[in-house]
Amino acid sequence: MTSRRFVRDIFPVLLWLGVIFFLSTDNGSANHTNSFLDRALQFISGGAIRLTAAQLDVWHYCVRKAAHMSEYLILAALTVRAIVKSPWGQVRPGRTALLAWGFATFYAMTDEFHQRFVSSRTPKATDVLFDSFGALLGVGVAFGITYYRRTRRTRSAETRVARPQSLNETS
Repeated sequence: MTSRRFVRDIFPVLLWLGVIFFLSTDNGSANHTNSFLDRALQFISGGAIRLTAAQLDVWHYCVRKAAHMSEYLILAALTVRAIVKSPWGQVRPGRTALLAWGFATFYAMTDEFHQRFVSSRTPKATDVLFDSFGALLGVGVAFGITYYRRTRRTRSAETRVARPQSLNETS
């Protein structure tokens, strides 16, 4: 494996794993994110939004679950990219999707296990479900981008090939 390939394809996955690990420590606990959410809402609204504690709890729950899904969406998309560009050659799309989703879901399980040892965190099986769903979305996004790029390249190549023929026909 070349160092260029490692930096381009593998390092982003490892870096993102580190980000997820960091967020599963006390730094990503509800105590820290709750005050951040309240300050963010106050900043965005210019102080016009005043939420009750119950309303803030609902917002906090929704934002935290969206963050779970986003973290693993990004992880799965980066993993698909690393697999597609791997030196193993062309891996079947179904196998690539399963590997990326499985890897992200496995990491979600280990992340929740890690939270058992952090006093301010609570491991939850439902978080693994949110993470796994986010990973599934990430696989879909990665394949959607890949499909879009391939069809765009194909159309561009067809246009380049077709253009000279049409010019010859009009002459």
